[in-house]
Amino acid sequence: MKEPQPSFLFKLQSFLLGSIDFVFFGLYPVFRFARKSQFFRDGTGCQRRFDYAKKRYEEIGQPAELEVSEAEWKLDKKSKTLQAVVSYESPAADFLESSAKVASAYVVLPQDPSTPADLQKPPSFSGPHVRGWVVLQAATGEEGFRSRIQQFALPLASRGVASVIVEIPYYRSRRMPKQKSYALPEARHALEQGVGTAIECAALVRWLRKRGATGPLVYAGRSFGGTTATLASLCTSDTHGVVAWCGADSPFLPFSEGVLRVCVPFGTLGEEETLKVKAMLRSINGEGPPKFSARRLVRIVYGLNDHFVPPESSRGLARALRECGDGTHVEEELLAGGHVSILFGRRIEYLDDIVRTLERVRLMN
Repeated sequence: MKEPQPSFLFKLQSFLLGSIDFVFFGLYPVFRFARKSQFFRDGTGCQRRFDYAKKRYEEIGQPAELEVSEAEWKLDKKSKTLQAVVSYESPAADFLESSAKVASAYVVLPQDPSTPADLQKPPSFSGPHVRGWVVLQAATGEEGFRSRIQQFALPLASRGVASVIVEIPYYRSRRMPKQKSYALPEARHALEQGVGTAIECAALVRWLRKRGATGPLVYAGRSFGGTTATLASLCTSDTHGVVAWCGADSPFLPFSEGVLRVCVPFGTLGEEETLKVKAMLRSINGEGPPKFSARRLVRIVYGLNDHFVPPESSRGLARALRECGDGTHVEEELLAGGHVSILFGRRIEYLDDIVRTLERVRLMN
């Protein structure tokens, strides 16, 4: 059946909201830093290392078992949450740069109202006060934990949802010495970052379950976080959900046709190296992913006038997930607007989407 076409008013509203992408890109400091330091300024990088990382993803088995170090748990009385940083050696350390071999995540756990907090021992990851778990991915340039704690984890905790916030490879404490910002110096690093995040997240979920976490689980992310949420899903065999807003099926379109293309020095790389960079980015496309026979509920949400991640790239993400078989149920939702208006103007709807998806996954178990 042919999909219904958006109305004229929907398209007009979307066009006007989508134009905010250009204004935001020109003014927002995060993107000024990226334009200054530039993505892929050193070209493709080592082809052999790229091929190895891709092979690791294509041949991945069950998630690794992590040895996790839990820092001292702290009680935030205002939000009624228990919080701690956990660290571990990355199961993707064999292909990541040395600066990224140790990974960390931030856990925000709703406090059990029936039991006084005992910070002398690790808290329980289960109970009636925990409705479910969400693994929160990082959007492009979203380094560190603070913004995701305030914007997402604490509001979700007030609704009984525990969060694990991941610090992805090559961000903040995991940057390479030659990184001037979150912009990646070589094109191969885009694959390493995405695949490394997926492998780490799947292993984190295994640790959560071993640690006693019960209830439904969802991978959630916006922008690049939507992409890594789906990659992590493909490495997970347990029943789970995915909430991916404005994610891409490949870095090719965002960096060749989206506004981020001005952050890549195509003009100074030279014609031959530019073609190599684009070919490498195009090859990072989710083909041949590990299709574990999991039951998945996937929500792909994107904007009609997204100038960062073209809509066809988000639709490609949905197509790739539908190839995972009958156990994967994929829903697409088209919103009016662009990247910025959706990510900044629909935060509450994003949180609602996570909670609803968790409840639907609960019914699947």
